Parts: sequence; C-alpha cells; structure tokens
Amino acid sequence: MWGKIVLGLRVGAAVWAGLVGFGVILQIAEVVPALPKLEPWVWGISLAIIAVDNVGTLFVRKARSEREARDQKLQSVLQTALRQLVAPRELRLEDLGANVYLARGWKRFKATPDTARLERIARYRPIGYPQQSGVEWTENKGTVGKSWRKRGAVYQDWHRIASRYAGSELAEAAFERIPEETRCGFTFREFAAIVDKYDEVLAEPIWHPGKSGVMIGVLTLDRAHQDDDGTFVQMLGKRSTYETAGLASASISAILKSSPQEG
Repeated sequence: MWGKIVLGLRVGAAVWAGLVGFGVILQIAEVVPALPKLEPWVWGISLAIIAVDNVGTLFVRKARSEREARDQKLQSVLQTALRQLVAPRELRLEDLGANVYLARGWKRFKATPDTARLERIARYRPIGYPQQSGVEWTENKGTVGKSWRKRGAVYQDWHRIASRYAGSELAEAAFERIPEETRCGFTFREFAAIVDKYDEVLAEPIWHPGKSGVMIGVLTLDRAHQDDDGTFVQMLGKRSTYETAGLASASISAILKSSPQEG
C-alpha cells in the first residue's frame, strides 16, 4: 500500500513542482501579478508532500526488509524439506523442487473459500530445472487445486502421463479427447507447458496461522520428469514424505504469522 502511496506522491510532487515553476515564470514575465499571500501556501504544500513522501519511503523500506527476511526463511524451510527427502539417498537433490502457493487475501479469510486464486510466493529448485510453467493456479487446476478442493494432502503420479505426452506434437483437437481426469483442469496451452515437467507431486495444505481449520495455501514437493526404460519407481508417495511436507507446512504457517506485510 505504502509503495503505491509513495509513487502517487512523487508523481503529484512532480506535477506540483511543474505548476509552481510555471507560475514563477509567468510572474517574472509579468503575465500574472505577484501573489505574496499565496507563497506561504506553496511552501506549506511542498513541505507536506516532502514529509509524507519521506515517511512513506521509510514504511516501504521496512516492508521490503521484512519481506526479504520472510523469503529467506521460506527458502530455508524448502531447502531443509528437500534435504530431508534425499537423506536416505534414494533420491537426487537436483531432481526435486518445492513451492509455496498462497491464496489472495488469505488474512481476511474467516473460513476456507471454495474458490481461490493461488499465487506462488516461494520456489526452490537446486538447479533451476524445470522452469516455471506460467500456470495461473486455481482450485480447479492440477495437484495444487486438488489439494485445495480436498482440504488435505494429495499425491499424484504424473510419470505415465509425462511419458506419453512428453515431446509429442499435441494438437488441440487431440487434447480435447484426453480424459478430463488426465487434463486436471488445465487449458490446452497449460497442459502442453507442464505435462513433461514432473514425475511426481505431493501437495500439502498450508493452514492459517491464527484461525483453526482455515486453509490459506498449498505447499508442493515435486520430482522432475526423467526419461527411463520402464524402471520408474514412486518415491514421493511414502509416509516419510507426507511427514516432511507436514512439518514444512507448519513452519511456513509460523513464518507467515510473523510477516504482517503478506496477505
């Protein structure tokens, strides 16, 4: 909020300075008469704009500092979760990723809404692969949306779907013939962008830090898709992964509780 106020003030200050300067030029050219009584008002308004701008700048810097601190804490939680997954040495860290999605306006929730737009606020991928898909996440899309609808943890094996459609020239007409359960609420373009990215995804609810039973977001742990010779083995559907996701989700909720700028 303060960022928008400061921007508005600076635009207004620029316009105000231009008007004052133009007025001075007109007075020097004797186009308009001098107005001595107006001068204190000009100075007063100018000083007020400067004062509010400075106060707003302080608030913006404070909010930015808090957000950076929050983001660092979230990154630490995600990194710790992935390192716990690879501790048994059955998975490779570079194949894993973690994301945090929050519903818009979650701080105002009195109960979990049926519909929501979920925005990614944190992402950790050790090697940056696969890249973001650009999907606008809602309660109707993918494992993230399914977790939101169920208000619970959801595991999904994407390997078969990824293997079938990865690298294929999928036409929109052919996409329409794919079962709805397989399409998972994605549009044609979204499905084409995401279908070859993951083998497994586990989604875990993030609960409101101050209201019992109110879901505000989703944490995902995923495993990047790898071409294989038919030897794929599910790894993220284990009880230990659910436990790791649950602990990470609780930590995220605690971080959000101390981050007043979010929401």
